[in-house]
Amino acid sequence: MKLKRIGILACDEVAGPLGVQYGQYVDMFTRLLRGAGLEVEILWFRVYADEFPSAIDSCDAYIVSGSRRSVYEDLPWIKRLSEFLRALHAARRPTVGICFGHQLIGQTFGGRTEKAAQGWGLGRHTAQILDSAPWMQPPAASYALYAVHQDQVTALPPGARRLATSAHCENAMFVLDDVLLGVQGHPEFERDYARAITENKRGIAPDEVIEQALPGFAQTVDADLVAGWIVAFLRGVEHDDAGASS
Repeated sequence: MKLKRIGILACDEVAGPLGVQYGQYVDMFTRLLRGAGLEVEILWFRVYADEFPSAIDSCDAYIVSGSRRSVYEDLPWIKRLSEFLRALHAARRPTVGICFGHQLIGQTFGGRTEKAAQGWGLGRHTAQILDSAPWMQPPAASYALYAVHQDQVTALPPGARRLATSAHCENAMFVLDDVLLGVQGHPEFERDYARAITENKRGIAPDEVIEQALPGFAQTVDADLVAGWIVAFLRGVEHDDAGASS
């Protein structure tokens, strides 16, 4: 099967002036994927508003976005998205979860997501690679991404393979059955947007955590590297008919 269409399962909206300036999650992921050389049709589903694909095969692969919500909240759309993830897994549709999406994959398949004892993760975080996969080309010993989260996956699902860890987030990246990939950091966030989101956490996250995060925005992150990995992972569907490994 040729990779022709990717679905962005948006779990939140970017509201107010930030939405006007930086766009919605579909815009951020479109910029990211196009920058990594992926020229396919990209569809947008506002799952937070109960807008889901009509069928699993509406798209060849999917990306589940971040959200202000927590995966353990008792909301109908989160429960429906969890069931949709199960269906994607059963159908072996390559799916990447970012932040909230990463956490929901963890919880849906038997892991645990909860508020981290170490508190908010904000700013530029570096993760160390623990294990590699064929789609992680070029290889790297570590990568840095912007983080904006209070929850995290504290226990992996059975059978999941931890690929990366950081000082703040033990399970920074994992893969399950070569079908579902979870990434805690945000490769889709541009620097100015990530900084604005961090500043907007004043009164929510401790001021000292925000102040510690701000200097990191003067440094680069490895969004292009991780985007290349994500594209290669999603393109695994192109090799199914040939029986090749993704």
